[in-house]
Amino acid sequence: MSTTNIRFRDPQTGQMHTVQAELVKKVKQDNPQSTEALKHNPKDGKIDLFVQADKNYSDGYGKTNRESYHLQINSTALSNEQVKALAEALRGGSDNAIQIDEGRGFTVFSAQSDIYSERSRLFGQDRHNPNVSLTGNDADKVFLSRNGVFSTAAGTAPANLKESAKALYNAAETADKLAEGQNLFSLGEVSQTTKKNTLSQIRETLEQARTSSELSPNEAAQVRSSAATVLTEMLSSLGNKGTDAKLKQQAFAQLNQLIQNETIGGLKESMIFNAVRVQSGLGDVDRATVDKLRAEIAPTHPPTDQWFADGKRELNISFAAGHGEGFYEGITDYFKQQGFTVKSEGNRSSWNAEPRQLQLTKRINGEEYKVNVDLRDFKDDSFKDIANDKYDVVVYQGHSNLGNNTRNSLKNAPDATGKDKLIFLGLCSGKDNIDGVREAFPEAQMVTTFNSSYFNTKPIAGGEVQFTQGEDAKALMQIVNGALNRASWNDINKGIRDNAVGWSHKDGTIGNYVTPLDLQLNARFRDTDNDGQAMTMDRHFNLDVMEVRPGVSSGLTPRDNNAEGRKLNGELPHLAAAFANTMDLYNPTYDQFSHKGRIMADGYYKGNDNDPIVKFETRTENGEKAFVMKVNERYAHIGEEALRAITMVEYNRHLAKTETGYPIKDKTERELVGLLTAAASLTYDAGYRDAAVFEALVKHYNLPAGLRWSDAGGLIDQEHHDYTGSAQMARKWMEKLSPETLQALRTALQ
Repeated sequence: MSTTNIRFRDPQTGQMHTVQAELVKKVKQDNPQSTEALKHNPKDGKIDLFVQADKNYSDGYGKTNRESYHLQINSTALSNEQVKALAEALRGGSDNAIQIDEGRGFTVFSAQSDIYSERSRLFGQDRHNPNVSLTGNDADKVFLSRNGVFSTAAGTAPANLKESAKALYNAAETADKLAEGQNLFSLGEVSQTTKKNTLSQIRETLEQARTSSELSPNEAAQVRSSAATVLTEMLSSLGNKGTDAKLKQQAFAQLNQLIQNETIGGLKESMIFNAVRVQSGLGDVDRATVDKLRAEIAPTHPPTDQWFADGKRELNISFAAGHGEGFYEGITDYFKQQGFTVKSEGNRSSWNAEPRQLQLTKRINGEEYKVNVDLRDFKDDSFKDIANDKYDVVVYQGHSNLGNNTRNSLKNAPDATGKDKLIFLGLCSGKDNIDGVREAFPEAQMVTTFNSSYFNTKPIAGGEVQFTQGEDAKALMQIVNGALNRASWNDINKGIRDNAVGWSHKDGTIGNYVTPLDLQLNARFRDTDNDGQAMTMDRHFNLDVMEVRPGVSSGLTPRDNNAEGRKLNGELPHLAAAFANTMDLYNPTYDQFSHKGRIMADGYYKGNDNDPIVKFETRTENGEKAFVMKVNERYAHIGEEALRAITMVEYNRHLAKTETGYPIKDKTERELVGLLTAAASLTYDAGYRDAAVFEALVKHYNLPAGLRWSDAGGLIDQEHHDYTGSAQMARKWMEKLSPETLQALRTALQ
């Protein structure tokens, strides 16, 4: 193996450190799954780093050149100071926190590591002490006896099954809050003997929960969820040699049994995802088992076996064409160019509409297949035919209306699971509604866009334009042809990347389409248990989140929303994060930070009345830089309108404060850009209290009352390009402000 130097800066002292590492493996990252083959051996005395590096130039066609490295450092070669500095550099998500000497022109932007396990004593206890919480913080109330019993108080064993369930839940919730790479058992320096006893106790608690009438079905399911989380923590703490390996195999067998027997769809999906999360550190046999489990939640193929069962050789598509750009006729012409013929013209009447029917006949392996498309005008009804057995594929292609076209369609959708259906949403930034669509139709497969979707038009009579071709239409044809040939998603993905996306979407690590195979990409935008935490960092599935009684959207007065101390329903924080990703994509101020879907929700935090309603932190999640937001529980009631607007103000402030590449230097201009993004949020949401919310927001931030909705909203309404705000619009706003208001604003921002 070759060696290379790793350089990293201590975030606390600023001191640079240089250490030598061995290069174990290098992978060209040309698709979202390329790094999944990387693996490591925990507790082998070597600190493993999975490092992703971008070259500072493209291939001439806009495609990012990225390579991933598996590096190893002898644990004993690092001082305690260096270990802590490296851990902070990994966690912080700062640009260039880590640099390597593997060739010129590379910028390391993210990494994952087992550093917390290899040098666990630096981050937790010197040795397991049953009288000290496993995290070292007794407020977490996670105590573990040497015979493997969890409790919520030192030296006090649970008195009954409900108390055992509560202690296991506490352990799982605490694990959920740990930094990426950390686990409960390594933090607590738990011995192998105690881990073995813990596994036995988990089995006993699971059996009691299965057979006892003491717990409700929901409580019993929560025991299974908590047990699965604690088991994955244990797996992360064990090595793959000797008696460690034997115990690890037993723990994985118990986890696998839980997964196989689980009947609650969301919980089973969470269990499998967390098995995938620790997969790189498993032994070969268990890693192969996880591959099979992964296919249950990230299908390797479209449902073609169901589509073409019993000799059926037709693929039937329900297609809603969006408004504007002449999509209806343009899509018809595009399909004709692909060999379709119009079988029936249909009727576009608003009173008696009938779809235009198009058909393509193809011979595949000597058999004749027909592709039937029923094309109609979109009426907030993308999912109109999701419950119709006639159709295999449900398609929308058109504008997104900043996500509202999908959200409105979900409100109007029939009840259906989506079983054996494929949903294709061809529109801008479809990723931000993945969670809503998957929640509505949990058994459907889904393909949609990551960022903007580009298309071409031509002029037509009357000064209008008409769609001619675009990425979505090309991607759909790749899916259709792939389905007819029974191709895998891996092959279809490659076809989409090579033949559908334009030069500006050639980043192979993302592409521009999220398909069912892209498990990690999907997980960044999903919240399967509605606790407000993005799935990619949610180790614990909550079955009983508490609904929050809503207040008036413009009322920003704090109150106690969680006197019971339970997990709050976090649908609104998750929605706010998703919408912020959309807003961020179209604002020129954020060009250096957008396009990666980096805004992620992490639920609520326990703040006081004077703490921020929304606070952001830059950190590494799943090996990627992320801007992670939390919402103050004291303001959990404020409503979607206000929360989305405040999220944009705080996001702008966070970037201005933490990102060296933030382009606006003037503090006043910066603040107005944030307020304009908030105004854009209010303009494009579904609420009707825009002025009241904006005025409440200005008052909440102690900004001058001269910052009026009429000015901010008016600037957004008049804009036809940067419609989520810009520095240029901020300067226009400054020209409208009175000298007194402008001075008061500058004073407030000092």
